[in-house]
Amino acid sequence: MLPHPAMQDWRQVLGTNVRRLRQARGLTQEQVAFDAEIDLTYLGGIERGNRNPSLLVIARVAKALSVRPGDLLVVESRVKRHPVPTTGPPQRRKSTGQARRPK
Repeated sequence: MLPHPAMQDWRQVLGTNVRRLRQARGLTQEQVAFDAEIDLTYLGGIERGNRNPSLLVIARVAKALSVRPGDLLVVESRVKRHPVPTTGPPQRRKSTGQARRPK
């Protein structure tokens, strides 16, 4: 059973998600840090749960990973049920110009 959300170590949740998403995309810490305009050692501290980044830093890291900032704060058990896509935003289907028939 998960602890109450207020009792989560959010630095650890954030760090785990940053590392998981970075590795899933095949990116190095250096690449993400460069794109997020933060120091490489600071990103390493975030991934280890040792840093408490500001909302602006979280937003820049999320952008570097092509996810929404809130995706970095998803608790792991929820990630398994609703994984974050690794290819960016969902694509809309192209219209064929024909109306759908009702079932």
